[in-house]
Amino acid sequence: MDVSYSKSIYYNVRLTSRYIKAFIAQILEDFGLEISSDELFTLDILKCEGSMCQRDLAKLLFKDRANTGKIAQSLEKKGLITISVDQKIKRLVKKLSITKKGKDLLSELTKKSRTLTNKISEKFSEKEYENLITILHKIVNEIKPVLKTQI
Repeated sequence: MDVSYSKSIYYNVRLTSRYIKAFIAQILEDFGLEISSDELFTLDILKCEGSMCQRDLAKLLFKDRANTGKIAQSLEKKGLITISVDQKIKRLVKKLSITKKGKDLLSELTKKSRTLTNKISEKFSEKEYENLITILHKIVNEIKPVLKTQI
């Protein structure tokens, strides 16, 4: 199948990603929340996954540890997470945990943005959403083995 780049899955995934990131930034700005989308994702990950070390968080954010460290420091200054030193497999690691203030901010944002996000999500059935996730996972699983450098 011969498809131009602008009609390819790669282009459309990237385009969708850019729109989603802009949409999230707009929501954060509209509600006067002074956090970035990466900070929001960090809070959500810590809320859902629990405390974790900076390295594990970096993998989930697709960021290097230096960038993840900057995000964590910013969130700690805002009182939204705590950073403590822990030991993991005989080495010291920074362990990140969400605070009550961080959980409250996520809860407030969810309530405020529910109307906007529901307008989008109601256009898709649960089955369509599940199918999309399945297809995206399938693409990743096909690309993974041929990559010279693993992500």
